[in-house]
Amino acid sequence: MRNIFQIVQRLTKEEKRNFKLYLSRIETKEDKRVELLFDEVDSMDHSTDDELWKTLYPNGSKNAYYRLKNRLIEDLERSLLLLHHHQDDVAKIMDQVQMANLYRYKTLNEDAFHLLKKAEKNAIQLQRYDLLCSIYEEVTALGMVYDKIPLDTYLEKQSRNLVDYAKFLKNKQLLSHLTHRLKSTNFDSKDPQMTAALEEISQKIQLDEAALKQTRMRFTVSGVVRKVLLQKQDIPALQTHLLAFHQQAQEESWYNKQNHENKILTLVWIVNTYLQSRDFAQALVYTQELYKGLQEHGAILYDKFAWTYFQSLSSGHFYKGEPLKAIEALSTLADDARYQGVQYYDVYLRVNLCLFHYCNGDIKSAFDRLRPLFLRDTYKSLKSEQKLRLSMLELMLHVDEDDWNFVEHLIEDIRRTYRGLFRKKGDAYERERELLKILRKCLNVARPFERKNIREAITKFIKQSPAFTPGGNEMINYTLWLRSKLKKKTYYQLMLKELGVK
Repeated sequence: MRNIFQIVQRLTKEEKRNFKLYLSRIETKEDKRVELLFDEVDSMDHSTDDELWKTLYPNGSKNAYYRLKNRLIEDLERSLLLLHHHQDDVAKIMDQVQMANLYRYKTLNEDAFHLLKKAEKNAIQLQRYDLLCSIYEEVTALGMVYDKIPLDTYLEKQSRNLVDYAKFLKNKQLLSHLTHRLKSTNFDSKDPQMTAALEEISQKIQLDEAALKQTRMRFTVSGVVRKVLLQKQDIPALQTHLLAFHQQAQEESWYNKQNHENKILTLVWIVNTYLQSRDFAQALVYTQELYKGLQEHGAILYDKFAWTYFQSLSSGHFYKGEPLKAIEALSTLADDARYQGVQYYDVYLRVNLCLFHYCNGDIKSAFDRLRPLFLRDTYKSLKSEQKLRLSMLELMLHVDEDDWNFVEHLIEDIRRTYRGLFRKKGDAYERERELLKILRKCLNVARPFERKNIREAITKFIKQSPAFTPGGNEMINYTLWLRSKLKKKTYYQLMLKELGVK
């Protein structure tokens, strides 16, 4: 069942205004009910279809409501297509072909041929062999009744295009197959067969020098190279490839409106490599270049990548030692209605804002950001592993508040609630179990982290811990947090030192 709340929440102000104008042009009794439903959804006073049904049809059947809902979705989609139609060069070409067809039916053959030549020119510029197939088919059909068309020339063009299209499709099919396999393995770096397959396909593609000269294929092959290097976790080589590719794309004018998303994705990849290599200053430099890119071509891709931009901006500032700037960046997303009520966004925003406030020394604000998450429907739908780590985060905040009475309650609640996870074979939750044991020793003890037995237990935990990496499953890294207790320094101070930030 389609989620009308999510669709409306993702609309921009311009798109909402355009929809109202669209409805005003086709006003009927039914359209007034469509607008009423739209306003009810947009008001965010309701969260389920049942609530809307009872509001709009208190004495009616659900079928009437669902018919109205489907009509609203259909009208919204028509409105969006009309609004964004001019932004898509492919749509313009298809319009030219369709209009040429209409002229042909009206025997306005000269006008039809004129439009088809324009469509051909545009399709060649975009290297859209699929569209050229349709265009040449229309030209040959027109040539049967309009003798001013050099039919032999266009038949030859059609043959050449079919050969080029077949080569392009072969390479694209290989890459599509690989992309699917990569997604299904979640880029598992331990899969040597996948890495070998990627390299083999990459070499096959590189043999076709003619295909490599095409801009679309350059982006496609670069995508394969990126996946090979990511698969190997060779971040330095990946970064070098991306920077060289981005520079060449700028120098040789590969970027344009039609492939603008490729430019944005390249910049996103570059930002991520700098974050992974812990060069946070350069990550912020390219984050700003990403922002400038999102303003290009009428900011057509801004809404789609706004989340990625602010996520990158907040991460760069946080790991660079600027928590207030990180809070400011992420708060922009938290206040955006489009990201409210969606599980991933709710958890990510609240947990990270909690962490940023905590590292800024403001535990009260950290709690304010975290607590609503436990009360929302989002929490109920989380997996047990996610709930456990949220509970561990809450526990650690209460320890820092010296609220030991509540800490004791939380420890017992966590042990009881997640008994099933703790009993699983293996060491998946060994760190949680050991941390809980350490904190139980701290109960009813004055200045617990100065006690010899507790310090020895912490030291043992630290020695058995893996190296710290940003963005791990632990919302506050247990090892660094315990080290902060021994050294009497803040968690954030130790984290920045670990990252080499002065």
